[in-house]
Amino acid sequence: MKVASLLAVILLGANATGHAQNPDTSDILIRAERATLNQHAGTGLYEGNAELLQGIRQLRADSIRIELKDGAPQRIEATGGVMLKEEGIVEARGNRLVYDVASQRISVYEQAYVNHQGRVFEGAELEYDLQSKQVDARGGGEDGRVRLVIPAEELE
Repeated sequence: MKVASLLAVILLGANATGHAQNPDTSDILIRAERATLNQHAGTGLYEGNAELLQGIRQLRADSIRIELKDGAPQRIEATGGVMLKEEGIVEARGNRLVYDVASQRISVYEQAYVNHQGRVFEGAELEYDLQSKQVDARGGGEDGRVRLVIPAEELE
């Protein structure tokens, strides 16, 4: 019963938070090969081909950890082959992704890549602000620099 109860809190709490950041009010679906839920600690760990889906938002990784406070998600961390996608809006990839719900910031680490409406950012670390749509990048790669690609149609 405790596992089912924590899962309900995660799903309902995450959905309430999702409304503020996304007008799409779709339910959240979490799938993985294994799940460890700790109601006392307010955490859920989903491992093995983990997916978190809500409307057009998709998060896929080897593992996804969700931390709750008062029943609402506060922090989501994905590790291993991370891919976050909102169709037509943003795509992010890296080896580790941290989503701070309160600040509405996504941080991508290790071979970080963000494509925001055709603009491509690459570096060792990228931070993407969901509200302001601002990307902050820190160097990486062979020359220790960030890479930005601006589509030609934006230059005209």
